[in-house]
Amino acid sequence: MGRFISHLSPLICASVHLWQWLEQGKLPVEHIDRVLALSIRPQTSAGWRRGISALLLWLGMLSICSALVFFFAYNWHAMGRFAKFALVEAALLVCVALFVWLSQAARSAPAGSSIGTQGAKVALLGAAILVGALLALVGQTYQTGADPWQLFALWALCLLPWAWLVGLDLLWLLIAALSNLALLLYYHTFGGLFGLVLNEEQLLWALTLVNGAMHLLFLIGARLGQARCRAPLTERLTLCAALVMLSWLCIHALFEPQGRELNILVYALVIGLGFGWYRFKIKHLYPLALGGFSLITVITALLMRLLFEDSEPVGGGLVLAMVMIGGSTLLTQWLRRLQLEFSVTLRETDHD
Repeated sequence: MGRFISHLSPLICASVHLWQWLEQGKLPVEHIDRVLALSIRPQTSAGWRRGISALLLWLGMLSICSALVFFFAYNWHAMGRFAKFALVEAALLVCVALFVWLSQAARSAPAGSSIGTQGAKVALLGAAILVGALLALVGQTYQTGADPWQLFALWALCLLPWAWLVGLDLLWLLIAALSNLALLLYYHTFGGLFGLVLNEEQLLWALTLVNGAMHLLFLIGARLGQARCRAPLTERLTLCAALVMLSWLCIHALFEPQGRELNILVYALVIGLGFGWYRFKIKHLYPLALGGFSLITVITALLMRLLFEDSEPVGGGLVLAMVMIGGSTLLTQWLRRLQLEFSVTLRETDHD
């Protein structure tokens, strides 16, 4: 356990600084894996204190916002209408004022200081959560929204100007999550999207396209130098969501192939193009790892269909276990070699 902690500590502390450089546009997103491999070194106790302080700051704001929501739920009938609105709006104004004040303090702070910047981001995230609480309070008090999807869609729309002006990664991530949730609730309310009657498979296609489009938007925007589009966490998680749903569509086509050849074709095309782009053009390790594990999952599903149709389950299960373990091992070794290759390429680039 001590050896594990000694390896984990520098990784976390290096990641904190790299994440700040990513959000500020000082580090291209395609170099994050290679730079992280070169930046791991023993960390001091001061680094641990800074990391723990930042973690407690974020958790504290989330706890305060959650406590406010639960306070309303518990005292709903005991509080008057104006008291509820006054409390939420006062908390929202405090968060906005803190964001403005800390942002100004961060501009006048000495170089290398991140206290004001970190606090401003925390205050803005708290204000974003309280916007949702205020919208829910308006809807519950005046019954303005008959369907739940309207709350999440309006919440995401209200946060768009903030995210566009500030470019906070977690704010973009919240908007992406709210958009997916609103889309799901809209489908379950009307049985379709935008007047079109869709089944569950077509809903998966819609979610795949939405998350894939968001991933490409942030990827292309960051490469074009748009600072407000530098959201590495949102970029990665939207890619993960899109690939998970696309893999599920491909697996569905393997077990029920009638009229679903397009699922397999699109999956193979995305995996092939993604491999070429992230392996040779951008040289980004995370999408390659996602694609590799997705491919192992699809191959395992194909073998499951072939083995369990005509053979006994015990032998087929053993084969599947060997394929999953062997494939994961080979993929991990290949990713390690790629990480070393990317690191060597980065060193050569620095020397040039």
